[in-house]
Amino acid sequence: TCALPISQPTQSQSAPRVMVVGDDGPEGSFRKSDPAFQAALAAFEAELRRTGFAVSDGRAISTINEAQDRARRPDSEIVALARRQQRETIDAVVVFSLFVRLEFGQGGPTLAGRSNTVLSGRGVATVLRASDSATVGTFESLTPTRWPVGFDCARTCQLETTGAEAPVVAEALAGQVDRKSTRLN
Repeated sequence: TCALPISQPTQSQSAPRVMVVGDDGPEGSFRKSDPAFQAALAAFEAELRRTGFAVSDGRAISTINEAQDRARRPDSEIVALARRQQRETIDAVVVFSLFVRLEFGQGGPTLAGRSNTVLSGRGVATVLRASDSATVGTFESLTPTRWPVGFDCARTCQLETTGAEAPVVAEALAGQVDRKSTRLN
């Protein structure tokens, strides 16, 4: 079992219960409807389960408040929505995002359709305690591969390129949540 200090599990449960909520509001993030995001989210949840968490599906919860012009909901509101959706008590909400990461090299653009730009993927998970919405920890993982890309690699190309390794990023991220959570207070 995991020692995530989010709250004491009830006697009927042996593993910390978490609800995973996908966040596609931040600039540059994959949309929740993107197949690569869905594959990464499934890998993230599966790895959390494998490491001992009881995982609930938070796909129905939106982190974006459309009524406030696509503003991100406060953490306390995300946790409140998660608690209302869940029949059983949850210990934490894990907010998961997946991003395309561009690194621009020195010397600026080059000729012949090549650039000094390198592409990678990045996953972020923020653990929010269900009892008080406090941030327990924020974790980040990068794709193991970095790809040099040309000028013609638009957003679709970027998503397809980094999406191939999205599940690897998600699994590494879940491992961080599990390994580092015992040191969080």
